[in-house]
Amino acid sequence: MEMESKKFAYENKKKAATKRSRDASEDVREIGPLPSVVDDARRGASFISFKNFCENYFPHIFNLDWSPKHISAIERIEKSINEGGKFALAMPRGEGKTSLLTVAMIWGIATGKVKHGVIVSATSEAANQILDDIKIEIEENNVLFEDFPEICYPIRKLEGIHARCRGQILNGRRTNIQFVKSGIVLPTIEGSSSSGAIVITRGILAGVRGFKKRNARPDCVLLDDPQTDLSARSPSQTATRLKIIGRGIKGLSGPGKKLAILAAVTVIDEGDLASHILDRKRYPSWHGERFQMLDSFPDNMEIWQKYADIRRSSLIETNSDEEADFVASEFYLENRDEMDKGAVATWEQRFVKGELSAIQHAMNLYFDDKAAFFAEYQNSPIVENENIHEITDKTIRSKTINTISRSCMPVECQHLTAAIDIHKQCLFYMVCGWTDHFSGHIIDYGSFPDQMSPYPFNVNDCRVTLEQTYPTIGMEGAVYAGLENLVNMLCEKRFIRADGVEFSIKQILIDRGWLPDVVSQFCRQSKHSTLILPSRGEWAGAARQWNDRRDCQRKGIHWNIPKFSPGESRFVNFDTNFWKSFFSARLFAGVGDKSTLTIHSGDHIILSDHFTAESPTLVTAKGRSVEEWRKRVGRTENHYFDVAVMNMVAASMIGIAIDPHKKVRKPTVNKKISIPEHLKNQTFSRNEVFGGIDLSGNIDFSF
Repeated sequence: MEMESKKFAYENKKKAATKRSRDASEDVREIGPLPSVVDDARRGASFISFKNFCENYFPHIFNLDWSPKHISAIERIEKSINEGGKFALAMPRGEGKTSLLTVAMIWGIATGKVKHGVIVSATSEAANQILDDIKIEIEENNVLFEDFPEICYPIRKLEGIHARCRGQILNGRRTNIQFVKSGIVLPTIEGSSSSGAIVITRGILAGVRGFKKRNARPDCVLLDDPQTDLSARSPSQTATRLKIIGRGIKGLSGPGKKLAILAAVTVIDEGDLASHILDRKRYPSWHGERFQMLDSFPDNMEIWQKYADIRRSSLIETNSDEEADFVASEFYLENRDEMDKGAVATWEQRFVKGELSAIQHAMNLYFDDKAAFFAEYQNSPIVENENIHEITDKTIRSKTINTISRSCMPVECQHLTAAIDIHKQCLFYMVCGWTDHFSGHIIDYGSFPDQMSPYPFNVNDCRVTLEQTYPTIGMEGAVYAGLENLVNMLCEKRFIRADGVEFSIKQILIDRGWLPDVVSQFCRQSKHSTLILPSRGEWAGAARQWNDRRDCQRKGIHWNIPKFSPGESRFVNFDTNFWKSFFSARLFAGVGDKSTLTIHSGDHIILSDHFTAESPTLVTAKGRSVEEWRKRVGRTENHYFDVAVMNMVAASMIGIAIDPHKKVRKPTVNKKISIPEHLKNQTFSRNEVFGGIDLSGNIDFSF
């Protein structure tokens, strides 16, 4: 009995201790009551106006007068958050485009206009940095704390110890607050417009689908510089990011729900992601604003060049930026009226200590680094020392004929060729139409099996491969079967010219470099063997001259078909560097010029990716200068470039030339005439010497 009594007393004591511990813990976890709002009028004005919110709570960020471009951007941001829609903002570097969008996210969640925000950047680290800026403002901004205590107070009570989030209680209820590296969840507080609001981060390539938390789908996405310098110059990487934005991010919101997408971008290269979404003609659903530091340059650039020389000389002599700016500013002050004439700065407040105006500040940046000025401050990058033979995305777009649809021949074309590049995973093909003077038109191109995507893909990551298409046979057999199906399709197809006339392909070249035996066997055994021929590109550069073999069955301009013995297969050799330069020249010829190359209608992103995968370098060796083509660093997919070049070789093989009507001059005749000694001092006419027969050519009368 005594033992049971002691046991009962111990249990009661234990329960009492547990209760005291729980009560003490709850006292620590309980953070109530919530402080009152300090300025209801200020808070109310900020709910209504994003501009008021920026001015009232973030004067430490926006401490200069607004420019017209800032006002325009603020209005568009507010409209997008209130009503949904896509807005892209390109501002000069340092003028606060990222700050505006960061504060816009805070405004959205504070006022309840945004319940689930997503920050997407080129990398997850860059996105987390923006979230860190939001966290700092919520934790340390005293004015924001005064008017939005339901957001800031619970977070301040964490005292930087984020492990306290899980147990935090306000007025007896858990706040469910979260404050982690890649996301925050604001306190759940009854009656609060921001209750339970979520902001999370992602790198653009890390996957942006499936964002759903607490049954809430994203309603606002902040895109901050979603491209890198490398991706901006790659059509394939640009296409990938555009696809993610167009399909993945656009579909984040639920059915019938508005989604605001706010993008802060910098135009690194014309044709990059930023230039795409800022182009209202190509992407009308985006409202893009491309602002510049100078709307117009000064009329008198000569006096500005003198100013730049003075500033540079002073900097060299004194080695002091402050002294150089002082000397230059004196010259500017004396000649300001003349120097400012014609110049328009978009933000009058944009200049620093030692400068007198926004125009002077802009021109200092201009003379410091012109390329950087146009890219970073004008959002209109220039290409200095551009190689006129280097194919670019802009080149491809300029040769696209939107009035000619795919598989349709222009009325000028009289001949058809095709080429196939083989790989283990799939085959790449292209069909081209030609005129007699070597003007060409890319009529059709694609892959077999069809990858069903207009966007660039890596050949090693095909959606459907040849081995998957023919699972019961080996790799060589799958390539053979793929060739058979593709060639049958190309040869049996009738291409309709714009005037209704039907044409079929005259010559098909198939690259034999990887599987020469399989390709040769197929070309011999195919029912279309008279139309198809294996081909092999041969490197001939400055140091290694093209071998224009004499013992050929047939030859043409930088191509030949070597003689072959019984049991061997015919194939055509061609000079890859020569024909790639030839192709580039056709691509750079203007539409309407003789010997030009055009492309059927469409957005040829994958062609741009493959055509720009190589660039030429002029190399001189052994007294010869040759354009040698090599792949750019990091670029592996050039297969459509290869088949385009092979099509030109095929065109030459069927007799197409730059000028088919030009007659080849006969070689000159240089003969040395021997005459008897007694005739050397006599004079003869041409007819007397040759008996009235007129020989063509140049005659050497030296004896």
